[in-house]
Amino acid sequence: MNLRMISNIDMQETTICPECEETIPVHQGFITWCDKCEWNVKADHKKGNPKNAFERTYLQVGEKMGSDLLQGLIQKGSLRTSFSWLRLFTYLVASVIHLFSLFLFISGLLLVVFYYQEIIILLLGCLLLVFSWAARPRFHQLREKPLTRDAFPALYRVMDDMAKVMGSEKVHGVVINEQFNASYREIGLRRKKIITLGLPLLEILDEKELSALIAHELAHGINGDQNRSYWVGSAFYTLTYWYTVIRPDQLWDPGYRVLAFFMFFANLVLLALSQLIHFLLYILCHLFWQDSQRAEYLADQLVTQTASPKATISLLNKLHLDGMFEFTIFKVINTKRTGHFFEDFQEKIRVLPEREMERLHRASVKAGARLDASHPPTANRVSFISSLTYEEPLYKMDKETFEQLNAELDELKPSMEQKLIDFYKRYVLLQ
Repeated sequence: MNLRMISNIDMQETTICPECEETIPVHQGFITWCDKCEWNVKADHKKGNPKNAFERTYLQVGEKMGSDLLQGLIQKGSLRTSFSWLRLFTYLVASVIHLFSLFLFISGLLLVVFYYQEIIILLLGCLLLVFSWAARPRFHQLREKPLTRDAFPALYRVMDDMAKVMGSEKVHGVVINEQFNASYREIGLRRKKIITLGLPLLEILDEKELSALIAHELAHGINGDQNRSYWVGSAFYTLTYWYTVIRPDQLWDPGYRVLAFFMFFANLVLLALSQLIHFLLYILCHLFWQDSQRAEYLADQLVTQTASPKATISLLNKLHLDGMFEFTIFKVINTKRTGHFFEDFQEKIRVLPEREMERLHRASVKAGARLDASHPPTANRVSFISSLTYEEPLYKMDKETFEQLNAELDELKPSMEQKLIDFYKRYVLLQ
């Protein structure tokens, strides 16, 4: 059987699916797959993989409860809650963790002050001080300098207008970086709102998708997400730090030679302590998970109301094009075609067949893909957004404003491309 042939009707190159023998189209430069049996869809199971103990535990909880929560939210409709016993208990557990950290610090301080002549006790006190200081609650630090309002008036005008429509406070600053992502943070004691937008992502969005992206980041400031709460978020950090430091890499290490036997029992004790910490982390995740996921869905609801369901779903699909983003930057580096990354990336997305977008969507569904561990699976988010009905979006960005905003961002492209190239040469290609 000839597996590849040319159709006489529209000259579309086709082939035969080896699984179900259906005729399927072939697009040069893209993966050939079957939409009937989903042969060769190639689900990416690495997408949204956990980076630490907290994310692993969080995903384990989510796998058990995710589907039930989605169906409950679709039936209920409204996501806003004024009071939750689970939320209150979560804050109480977080408080206990912080109090224990304070106890360790005070204990270490007392040992150092009153037993400084006893070397072993002094070392123990110093160890407690270092340990409690390293696990202390931390405020987010702003390492990048935000764009000024004078230099980027169109960008900040859009931010302010959308914040007003959504009932949010104005953002303190906007940071543009070289990543294919976006994020929301609150900085310092005054909890200044900072939105970070990746320029490569902005380059492939139209005005409706850009409105949805900005609305999503603004929504994180008004949806009551405990993950962005300083008190609860830092408690997760503390537990994760304890678990990472205490858990031994292996029980038996022959490198210790004579001491290996004694280190085996010491490692057993450390392993038991780390499992106890993991158990506490699991409990906190159970308390935290439902409220946090509800907040993510509420953010999607606010975005859908502000920018439309269609634009929100289109944005979610484009956020999974990070593979093409990396392919383009590798191509620029290998061909030494510097100065053309953004142009090449836009062209790559412009010629992207709808069939490839459909494959990427199906692949994300098969893999249970999510943007990161804190977000619900993208397929669940799309199902929830599709269940919402809003006739007109609350905010519409006009073409003139969109063009002005892009003109402002064009000035950043040369420096951002150089940052991208330097990063991938230094940290990715050398691995």
